[in-house]
Amino acid sequence: MRDGVARIGVLVASEDREQLPTEGALVVIDLGPRQHLEVIAARLYAAMRALDHAGVDVILALDIEARDGLAAAIRDRLTRAAAGRLVHV
Repeated sequence: MRDGVARIGVLVASEDREQLPTEGALVVIDLGPRQHLEVIAARLYAAMRALDHAGVDVILALDIEARDGLAAAIRDRLTRAAAGRLVHV
């Protein structure tokens, strides 16, 4: 937290990117289109490393709703990275 303001990292699908502000304490990373899970999976590790290097205090991530296959793997990786600190909004 800098000057009492938390820096927030946001991992979003391409379709959601334009709904977020481009200024301020947000660091937004576009993971790719929701319908292309292979793209999201391929970008996920680099995106999380980028947010770590950016020094964000909190990371918000899109929820991959499907519970099987590649979607389950993406969700599992995000859950593990959160180390049990999940908040569903």
